[in-house]
Parts: sequence; C-alpha cells; structure tokens
Amino acid sequence: MRVKDIGGTLKRVARAGVALLTGLAVLAAGAVSAQAVQRDGLPGYWFNPANDGSGWFVSWHGSGLGPVRYEGDNPVYCLEAGIPVNNQGTWENASDQNSKIAAYMVNQHKGNRSDMTQAAVAYAIHDHLDRGNSHFRQLVDVGLEGADINAVRTLADQFWNDARANMPDHIQASYQYTQGKRKGTVNPGIQNVNGQWISGMPYTATIIGPATFDTTGTNTYSGITSGQEEHLAWTATGNGNVQVMIQHSTFTAQKLNSPGQDLFKRADPSTVSGSIQFEV
Repeated sequence: MRVKDIGGTLKRVARAGVALLTGLAVLAAGAVSAQAVQRDGLPGYWFNPANDGSGWFVSWHGSGLGPVRYEGDNPVYCLEAGIPVNNQGTWENASDQNSKIAAYMVNQHKGNRSDMTQAAVAYAIHDHLDRGNSHFRQLVDVGLEGADINAVRTLADQFWNDARANMPDHIQASYQYTQGKRKGTVNPGIQNVNGQWISGMPYTATIIGPATFDTTGTNTYSGITSGQEEHLAWTATGNGNVQVMIQHSTFTAQKLNSPGQDLFKRADPSTVSGSIQFEV
C-alpha cells in the first residue's frame, strides 16, 4: 500500500499536533514547513512568521524557501509548504510533464547555490507541483526575511519558462529524398512541449540498413540541436529498408510520498528514442 493512501489522516494528526505546540517547541521538534534554510550552509531565505487563524502557524525561522537538503550535488525540494518533515515514505518515479520540466530546471541551476537562485527554483517547484496540505500561498503572502518575494517570483517564472521551452518533450523525426531514393536528409525532430525545435540538446542518430551519413561516412552521427529544423544528409549504399534511430538523454524526477512532507528531486537521466523508416 502506498504511504499516500493513509497520508491524509496522518497529516491531519500532524497538523493538530503542531497547533498545540508553541512556536519554540515546533522549531525544536524540527516541524519546519519547507526546511531549515541557511542552517548547515543551505541556500535560500526564511519566510516571515505566518498563521491561518485556525491553528496552523509557523514561527520565526520556522519555514524557508530553498532546498531541504543536498544528496551529493543533487538538491531536494519541498512539495508541501507548512507540513512537518519526517523523511519517511517511498520515493516514486514521476513522469508527468510538470515533473519533467522541474527536473530539467533543477539540473540547469543545481550548480548555483546562491540564495536567490535556489529560492527561485524552490518557488517554481512549489508553484507548479505543490500538493496535499500545502500552505505555500499563505507563506508567500507574509513574504521573506532578507529578500523581496516578488523578485523571487519573477526569477522563478523565468526559470520555469526557460526550462519549459528548452526541455525535450518528444521526437518528431522526418526524412526527405533529394535524389531519387539514393540520397536524402533526416531531421532528428527533437521538440519541446509546444512542438518547437529546441537548441543545445546533444543527440545521436543511427542508421540501420543500407545507407550512411555523408558527414561521417558511417551509420552514426552525433550532434547538438540548433533550435531549428536540421537536415542530416545520407546516401544509400544498397537497396532495402532503412531505419534511423534518434536518441538523447533527459532528466527524470522522483517524488517522496510521505505521511509528513512530500519531497521532490531530480533523478538519474534516461534515454529517449524515436525512429523513422524509409526505402532506398
């Protein structure tokens, strides 16, 4: 049984417990909503104290915006602002579109540990992926200690939109003949979620059958997408069916389904493949 199946009840119990404690006790118990930011060198900012008027609250330095922790050089982020962390539960692969965009964004910025950058990444993840009993909107309303929440929001939107535009979403490969069926071109067709060509994505094209790429003289070509339709020239070396396999790597995501706070992290890259076939 997934932990999430019983998570609702446990989380309500946890919230009730938090409401009975003083702010100092909450902090001492480790029941911080996003993470202990700026503790042990973690980047980000503290939220100002907040409450919803019905028992939920976070005290001074009780909730922050930034990574929860690092696993090596891989940051881990909160998905439920305002819920106590217990680091229990099951990590599961996440293949929905927003999770893939977030994983791509995390990979783009994981090397920059400035407070503003990591707060913006965390904000974008909250904004697009938060679930369960998140209190993110209430925390945003009270703002940050030492930073402008609007500036963080603006940078978060920029990061998200950039990742959405540059993350490979699907392969729409195509071909055309240029000299009978003896010569032609292949377009790798790596596109984003909007069906636009993306730039900067390394890929490999492999011919299976009687043809070779003109630039290499072999059945393999490695390149980087240019942000526009590409034309990889090939020449037939015989007669028959030709298959062209396009492959590239993409980052995947994992989410922790927890009776406490759910978490998010970038997972190891996986290989995405697509192909086309034609006769020579």
